[in-house]
Amino acid sequence: MLPTYRPSGTFTMSFATLLPAAAALGGVLGFVYQLGIHYIAFVKIAVVLWIACGFGAAGIAGLGMRLSKCRSAMIGAGAGAIIGLAAVAAGHVTEFWLKTKSVQGTVTVQEYVKARVDGGWYIGRRSASSSNSFPKKSPDIVGAGVWAVWGVEAVGILALGAWGAARMVSRPYCETCQQWAGKAIVAFAVPWAPADAADKIKQAADIDSLLAISSSPPPEGAAMLPRVPKKGEEAPPKGTEYREMAYTLTGCPVCDDFGVLTVTLVTTKQANKKQIVASRKDLAVNVLIDRAAREKVLAAARVWGGVPVA
Repeated sequence: MLPTYRPSGTFTMSFATLLPAAAALGGVLGFVYQLGIHYIAFVKIAVVLWIACGFGAAGIAGLGMRLSKCRSAMIGAGAGAIIGLAAVAAGHVTEFWLKTKSVQGTVTVQEYVKARVDGGWYIGRRSASSSNSFPKKSPDIVGAGVWAVWGVEAVGILALGAWGAARMVSRPYCETCQQWAGKAIVAFAVPWAPADAADKIKQAADIDSLLAISSSPPPEGAAMLPRVPKKGEEAPPKGTEYREMAYTLTGCPVCDDFGVLTVTLVTTKQANKKQIVASRKDLAVNVLIDRAAREKVLAAARVWGGVPVA
């Protein structure tokens, strides 16, 4: 088995200062999110805002991990969940303020929660008190249903926050130069890859065997490519396949001693006369590449017309 990249599990001391800052940004995100939820009563828009808040938390978490150079999956996921939690907490505090700012006297948190749970929601509006246009009937969601909605809302935002951080942490990182791997250096594909190419990739023991995939000529030329035929053209036979091996090399932006190679099988198949189906399957992900192996990959890219990635 070829060695693949694994995060080192370390982080810099800036993590201690960047996490509170990221959590504060999460709080601002939750404030803005709850304003939208409060003033826009339509359920479909509320769901869109919820998803946007979750991905916003993921983006903040990912940026925090990148700036703090955190390479610990566990710490990253925990930090992402904290950022999501800050957004959820800020949202509830914002709603408490919006609901009670015009109420005379003091409203306790317990009284507020009980009123929200008992008041519930009507489908189409966020709360029964948001409009007098609804007939006087029991809310569509009340009691335990309100708690369930709050729970799903919180879990979704926390999960996306953790996912955003974990996704960033898993990116290749050069420990020598203390730099995240940059954009792809070069990408190329071996066309008309033979049927056993996937097995060869999976069984590769070194970089030479990983690159030793030869193109087999199509049995009946390029006309056999799966495609949606134009009017008057004959479609390729059902089940016609075109396979290619796509190679992507990513490396350290400072040195040539660290890089990773991902190999993907791309298959295009003729499903019927008017439809083609494309699929991608990663066969080797983030295989570690040193300077010597890097030169071999670049040489293969020159053979197969590799395109430098800007």
